[in-house]
Amino acid sequence: MIDIVTNTDKSVATLEKEIMVLVFKTNARRIHEMWLRKILSGYSKILRIDFDFEDCDNILRVESLEDMREEITLSVRATGLYCKELED
Repeated sequence: MIDIVTNTDKSVATLEKEIMVLVFKTNARRIHEMWLRKILSGYSKILRIDFDFEDCDNILRVESLEDMREEITLSVRATGLYCKELED
């Protein structure tokens, strides 16, 4: 007997993984957005990056396939900006 794995099967497996939503307080401004997007998009496990500059905490929201809290915090801080995860 031969088992055939199709692209559809692989897509379903990817969709079954839990997506983590990570939220950070930053001092980033719009001028930093493209720079931070470029840095964070280098991580293959990050699916989506959003900013809320209207919020007093200048929120950075990241959706990822695994826990990337430390990597994100260190990457943002390496640019000289403040970054701290907000707890639930």
